[in-house]
Amino acid sequence: MKQLWKVANKWPLPPELIVIPSAPKGWEVPQKNCQRRIGIFGAGLYMYPGYAILNGFLGYPYLYTLLETLNLESTSVFFLGTAGALDVDSPPKGIIAVDRVFAAPPLDCLADTDSFALSVIAGCPFPAVSIVSVDIIQRETPAWLEIQKQKNIFAVEMELFPLAAYLNRPVAALLVLTDRVTTEGIYPFTDKKRISGNFSGAFQWLKENMG
Repeated sequence: MKQLWKVANKWPLPPELIVIPSAPKGWEVPQKNCQRRIGIFGAGLYMYPGYAILNGFLGYPYLYTLLETLNLESTSVFFLGTAGALDVDSPPKGIIAVDRVFAAPPLDCLADTDSFALSVIAGCPFPAVSIVSVDIIQRETPAWLEIQKQKNIFAVEMELFPLAAYLNRPVAALLVLTDRVTTEGIYPFTDKKRISGNFSGAFQWLKENMG
């Protein structure tokens, strides 16, 4: 994607960046070994030895604003987020890796393609599936869900396709499932402690294997 606007002095980054839009209740950005927190338009850029975390935003306009302030040229980008499991025959449970992300309109206008193949880290223990990004919650009508089922799409979230379109280079992503999306509505998973534990586990695995 072409540069949206010119930022004279962008924040330099370490070799790896983990993008975490928002986290489930019970998970906090680690403070241990954090060398610096930089506030950027209400979000936080946390600096650690060898990597950084960008956290605290929702949706692609906010994401793009933050990315424009960062020097990403020499940084590998990883994504950790939450998603809703679609009402398909055999939805994955817990934590998933993403091997392809599709765009639901109007997000498909962000790139010349409606999907991106993503990187799956070698040895990843989580099932690799296709997911779709939407621009707002509640686009999941029965007709829309049927289309996703035909594409064998397993989950829905909001920021991953825009991130892949912005970077136009491989991204590795893990998602923690927090609810189930059906034709009758969205049903949050009730075991919040398990969700938080899954998120902590996904973060720890990503941190240890992204290098």
